Amino acid sequence: MEATSLSSHFKELKSRLVKMILAIIIAFSACYYFIEPLFSILLWPLDIAQNAKPNLIFTEVHEAFFTQIKLAFILALYVAMPVVFYQLWAFVSPGLYKEEKTFAWPMMFLAPVLFYAGGAVCFYFVLPVVIEFFFAFQTELVTALPTMKAYLNFCTKLCFAFGLAFQLPLVLIVLLKMAVISVAKLNYFRRYAILIIFVFAAIFTPPDPTSQLLLAIPMWLLYEVSILFGYFIEKRRQVTSESA
Repeated sequence: MEATSLSSHFKELKSRLVKMILAIIIAFSACYYFIEPLFSILLWPLDIAQNAKPNLIFTEVHEAFFTQIKLAFILALYVAMPVVFYQLWAFVSPGLYKEEKTFAWPMMFLAPVLFYAGGAVCFYFVLPVVIEFFFAFQTELVTALPTMKAYLNFCTKLCFAFGLAFQLPLVLIVLLKMAVISVAKLNYFRRYAILIIFVFAAIFTPPDPTSQLLLAIPMWLLYEVSILFGYFIEKRRQVTSESA
């Protein structure tokens, strides 16, 4: 009986994984088909920072081709993310209680939304500022000529860091809901949390104070927002325990 149940779980997992992979393949095909306009959109922060038509180069014979492949794959992961999260939810939800489902479903929905929000904030507000900061070091003798690969790596690393940082409220809310931490502890450890936030920002951003502050400050605000949500969670838990 247990072997049959385990086998059905493996079949279900295999089916969900196949659907995830198919979603990524379809998204990759669509992104690669429109790779030129998509790459031109990627150049928008560079265009704003330079206040002129952006100019990228490639220094290796195969660089342009593989950079486009990499961009299409990264965008495919972004596009297919809701499908991936839904398939994960569809796999784990049958084993959850009703109360757990009520709490977990918004988390599964908000995770990609917050990741998109973090990437969008980085792309539209942070990248132009950071690129302008670095390009200010140009002189009459030194001209910035970034390569396609270097520019893509720079943008994706920074956008990923912001998307990851915007998951902080979800992590803290889950820990609060599970009673692993409390609002009192979050308030007490605020100074240490701010230090960790700035260390995280220093690791995942370029070595300049501008980009580090632009990542650390939103994370700090998200930390404070998590504390506010924590008050509601603890108040609801107290009311539930009193009524029981």
